[in-house]
Amino acid sequence: MTKTLLRFMLLAGLALCPAFSQTIRIHGKVVDFKTGEALAKALVSIRSQNLDAVTDDSGQFELRGVQPGEVEIYVGTVGYGLLKKKMQLPPGLDQELELQIGEEALKRSDQVTVASGPFEAVEPNAPTERTLHSTDLKNLSSGLFADPVRSVQTLPGVAAGDDFYAEFAVRGAGIAHIGFFLDGVLIKDPFHSIQQVTDFGSVSLLSGDFIESISLLDGGIPAMYGDRTGAILNVQTREAGREKIFTRINVDCFGASITAEGPLDRGKKASWLVTARKSYLQYLLKRMDTNGLAIGYYDMEGKLTYDPARGHRLSLLTIHGPGAVDETNRTASRVQVQHTRSGVDVARTGWQWTPRESAILRTVLYYYRETGLNRNGGQELLLDSKTQDLGFRHDAAIQIDSHYALDAGVEVQRNKQTFVNYYTWNFATALPGPNLVPVADFSAAAWKSSVYVQNAWSALGGRLSLIAGGRFDRFSYTHDRAWSPRASLSLALASRTKLTAAYGRYSQFPDFEQLLGAYYNPNLRAERATHYDIGFEQLLSNRTRFRMELYDRQENRVVYSPDTEWRLAGSQALWPHFGPVLRDSTTGYSRGIEFTIERRSANRLSGWVSYSYGHARYRDEIDRLSFDGDFDQRHTVNAYATYRLSKTINLSGKYRYGSDFPLVGFYKGDIYTEAQRFTLASGRNLVRMAPYNRLDTRLNKACFFKRSKLTLYVEVDNMLNRRNRRYGSLSSYDFGTGQAWLNWRNMLPILPSGGFTVEF
Repeated sequence: MTKTLLRFMLLAGLALCPAFSQTIRIHGKVVDFKTGEALAKALVSIRSQNLDAVTDDSGQFELRGVQPGEVEIYVGTVGYGLLKKKMQLPPGLDQELELQIGEEALKRSDQVTVASGPFEAVEPNAPTERTLHSTDLKNLSSGLFADPVRSVQTLPGVAAGDDFYAEFAVRGAGIAHIGFFLDGVLIKDPFHSIQQVTDFGSVSLLSGDFIESISLLDGGIPAMYGDRTGAILNVQTREAGREKIFTRINVDCFGASITAEGPLDRGKKASWLVTARKSYLQYLLKRMDTNGLAIGYYDMEGKLTYDPARGHRLSLLTIHGPGAVDETNRTASRVQVQHTRSGVDVARTGWQWTPRESAILRTVLYYYRETGLNRNGGQELLLDSKTQDLGFRHDAAIQIDSHYALDAGVEVQRNKQTFVNYYTWNFATALPGPNLVPVADFSAAAWKSSVYVQNAWSALGGRLSLIAGGRFDRFSYTHDRAWSPRASLSLALASRTKLTAAYGRYSQFPDFEQLLGAYYNPNLRAERATHYDIGFEQLLSNRTRFRMELYDRQENRVVYSPDTEWRLAGSQALWPHFGPVLRDSTTGYSRGIEFTIERRSANRLSGWVSYSYGHARYRDEIDRLSFDGDFDQRHTVNAYATYRLSKTINLSGKYRYGSDFPLVGFYKGDIYTEAQRFTLASGRNLVRMAPYNRLDTRLNKACFFKRSKLTLYVEVDNMLNRRNRRYGSLSSYDFGTGQAWLNWRNMLPILPSGGFTVEF
């Protein structure tokens, strides 16, 4: 009797105890907010109650013994942003949740209800697109420069053989013919670089924390993109989170950055995002380089977004990116650039109106400014350049019915440039001259205008898609006009098999330096290119695909002249001639085939392996000169892999191989000998560079604290310690022996580095 009474009293006491009777269970699923894929190895915790759980292979988790009331749930895993979600938990009622988290730079705690597949395109009107998001941008950008645009160098079909430069080539087209579109606006030179200097390197203007995605369009480019004949790089900046203020600090061996974002008002109709970067390169290179070379840069980006009413969104984006180079070389001649200042500033304001779900209107005003100032060791002016562009753009997209959509737009741009260029080198004596001579001095302004229209039609339940349209462009300075028709076709032969085909004409107007610079011709017309593309795609699984592409680009009116380069005519050495020498009489082609196997997954292995074979060949019709293109790389292998080993550890690596480009110019010699002896030649691009070969690896380790997340990373660039070299312009020439000396340097050796990122 006594024992029974004691048991009853104990059970009654436990029932009256709040900690026992009111605890609840929280269970649910963690998914990738973009693709909806379940995330394994994610940590879900309520840190104030010391409760945590790790998701299983299906993304499921369970927290038992949760005290009701207001709690803050933390969700995180390596490679993803830290989600903080406050909830009010009623007593006695279990909760089932779906928690969506985004990649590291996509700090969004608001819920997303529409998820796309792993291969969903950012630009839906492009039959072929290669896209990078936040985590891949982090893993693929070099630790030396922390440059998101360098991530593009590893994409299938992309060729790049210079460790110091962020530039790259696509299907035989160099960076001058690749358009860099930032939120729909063409940016001429999005790099920290030095004008008319080819051996200092470059870094892009943008921080990876500012970017949502980078997409490369190299075939079937939609009509909204113009004024480039090669490819398009479509960069989309991201929206800031509106739940609370979020800060990220990144520090590594070569630079530091800080990013902050959050709501601007209590109603959360507005948000702000600010990021800034600063390099340490100028301090490190002063100690490493015997000539005292110092490259320094910093940049700042900001974005404001405001939703004044339903369906309306206003935005303001600004970029400020100055750079500097100083070189101390006591033996340097007065012709050498030793002190330079450069800068790029961008401002973009936009209004987006969505009157209904099937229509969207965008209006943009933008301003672009670029400056360059070069001086020699005696502080004499070598170059002074100022470029300003002011533009207006309006785009409209309307889904008329389930089978038909219409896109149209108009753009007007005012271009202005002042430019002075001095030179002192005496080509006849191969020595510096006694005086600086202006070889270019102009101030010019002109208008560019364009209009485009594009129709998209689908049938057979979406299996067949046909896109057709074109654009019309005009350049007031030369009174040149260009009509560019474009069309693409996509046909699903089966549920996992797709065939694509595309045709398009593209144009690119000459810039003011080509029209009025040191080698000028004010009568140059727009360069033209015609693209033909055929693709075959096979899904091997829901997250793995194989793609093969054939491409052919026919070019005409290419701007070039052999009189701009050192060369041999018979037995006589000819040096560059300033003056009206440029012409648009060169034609050419670039054709090849690309193979890619790609897997996209938030769990296990993700990445791609690609092989490309291509050939670019040109012919100058006046001089009857035929030569391989400057960016003709026959064989290219790019590979990337990333694997999330646990909730805190991620391993990634990238490999790039290229049979490499020609040594640009009229030279003969053996690139493989230690003597590096060259002579001038009558043929162009005869010497091939040594193959480029580089393997980089990266290990990320995440540590979770009560209200923050710390990610440590270690990176080894050029892990195999391959000896890659780069060559620049002619440094000197011996008229007696005919020997030519070229500027060259070894690129990066094996280079370990590391750093950390703090999120709070």
